[in-house]
Amino acid sequence: MIYILSNSLKFTENEGRASITAKLADVGAKVFMFSYTGIGNPVVSLKTALERSRQIRDSFLISHEGTGLGLPLVKRMVDLHNGSLKLESEVGVGTSGIIKFPQELTILDM
Repeated sequence: MIYILSNSLKFTENEGRASITAKLADVGAKVFMFSYTGIGNPVVSLKTALERSRQIRDSFLISHEGTGLGLPLVKRMVDLHNGSLKLESEVGVGTSGIIKFPQELTILDM
């Protein structure tokens, strides 16, 4: 979730909004929903953003340095836990997503 939070804050402009919520689905699945306002990305760029060490480059993003590992790590960790990741984005509006983990996954042991 740290990578999702980091991207959310990095790409949300002043006076924008970023949120992350969590819930248990009826079948016991763990669901995390996130959204943030801001630059958004075209669909083609979302595919690039999920590839290791690939970054989306345009005039706005050049000023936001990073390793290009955030979203690929999120996707890999979700896949390793038999979860799913769905991203939606619209240029100039923002990005949102849903991460689901199956019921049998224990994320935190307390």
